[in-house]
Amino acid sequence: MGDTGGAHDSTSNDRDAHLAELGGALRAGGSRRTAPRLHILRALAENRGHLSATEIHRHIQAAGERTNLATVYRSVDRLTALGLAHSVSGAEVRYGLGRDGHAHATCTGCGTVADIAEAPTAGAAVALAQASGFTAGPLVMSGLCPVCRARGQ
Repeated sequence: MGDTGGAHDSTSNDRDAHLAELGGALRAGGSRRTAPRLHILRALAENRGHLSATEIHRHIQAAGERTNLATVYRSVDRLTALGLAHSVSGAEVRYGLGRDGHAHATCTGCGTVADIAEAPTAGAAVALAQASGFTAGPLVMSGLCPVCRARGQ
């Protein structure tokens, strides 16, 4: 008998465990574990990136679930307030799972958002805050992603 995809099963199990943990965090934050909130968390976890509210809505519909776009907007606002999701502003607001300790790079050509590990950016955020008098928040770098650069945008 051969292996039936242990790596995939492990990844799926890890994602399911993480989603269960996030569902528990909803309750710990005083919020109900509603179907739309859980569907949004699943969409963000499965895409491992940053999605717009419209993309989240499409993902939920593609999974055979029903919710309206207004509910997605209200739910991502609540998830963001609880620290379970975060938003990145750009041409279009995009959402990702709420992991602390990272910065973002946004593409000015296509709107793609990528995570950057916090370690190389922590010192820069502190230095910028000190120089500007602002408080240090998440750092967002903008420029062209490799795909847009290759297209000559």
